Amino acid sequence: MAALFAVMTRPFREIEGRPAAIRYLLSAGGSLVLLLFSFLPLVSFRTGGGDSALKSLFYWLRVSLFGDASSKGAYESLLSASAGNTSLSFYRAVVITGFAVIILFLLGLILSILSALIAFYLLGTEEKDDKSRKIGRVFRVAFGRRAVTLLPCVFTALPFLFPHLLAYYYTSFLEYHTNAVSPFDPLIVAIAVLMINVISFLWASEKEKNAGYDIFRSRALCAEGLSRRAREDLDWEESVRRDAESIPDGEADDRKDSLAPQSELPPVTDSDSKNPDDESLYGVEITLGESKEPAASQSSPAEEPTDAVEDNAAREEELRESLKSLFSDAEEAPKKRRSVKKR
Repeated sequence: MAALFAVMTRPFREIEGRPAAIRYLLSAGGSLVLLLFSFLPLVSFRTGGGDSALKSLFYWLRVSLFGDASSKGAYESLLSASAGNTSLSFYRAVVITGFAVIILFLLGLILSILSALIAFYLLGTEEKDDKSRKIGRVFRVAFGRRAVTLLPCVFTALPFLFPHLLAYYYTSFLEYHTNAVSPFDPLIVAIAVLMINVISFLWASEKEKNAGYDIFRSRALCAEGLSRRAREDLDWEESVRRDAESIPDGEADDRKDSLAPQSELPPVTDSDSKNPDDESLYGVEITLGESKEPAASQSSPAEEPTDAVEDNAAREEELRESLKSLFSDAEEAPKKRRSVKKR
């Protein structure tokens, strides 16, 4: 017994098997929760005469099918009804729905608990012995696909529709307006449990497939899948290595340079972009045979020495004198020509 308990609890102790174990545990636990709610007095029926007492789902199911001490159920009424009975359709609908609900609930409860126990056993043994391999084959044949394991959860949730269907049958077939009312509708609980199982299925499916052992693949297939992935990784690494070795060193350097970011390229200097024929754009001015240095290289007058200021003033004075002499020579030349003519 201790060895079996250790095998059944092993999936919860290992990281790879934990998602699948949690998923099947939620499936079985959800069915047990719904079984508990089916015995709680949460459902009543409201008619023109008022509300009935709160009873459980199984109580209304039993009374509708088999009746009680004061009235007959739909099953007995269907057996004794004549061909022209106006309530025949009502009896038939209640009987078919009632037996379908019972079968679905029992089947879902049994399958959810049994599948969880088998899953714990297979995850604990990983089909390393003949007994576990046989059980694994039966499990895969019974369910076929991974998504089929959600059916037990659906089977245990559907029976909680029965009170609402029964109220519809009363209103539709007998024209006796009836509503199923409840302070806390167990149908909401059934839908919540079903959604939790669907979410856990989606969460655990990919983890089950990527684990070292998967219930829906035999141990040989799991080992083959792992070896195939390992071979694919090795082939990819080998192809990358061959590509790296086949590229010459010079070509590799050229590829490296061509892929270098823009910030690593040599900057463009001012000398590369200047036009030597257009010097006035770069601070050089031509004035009467003298050229001034670019404005950026000149210092402000406040920073120039006193001797430099005096030299500049002297050169400007000489320039004015030369201009005066030039103009004075130009004025004297016509006077000399007039004096020569008079002579």
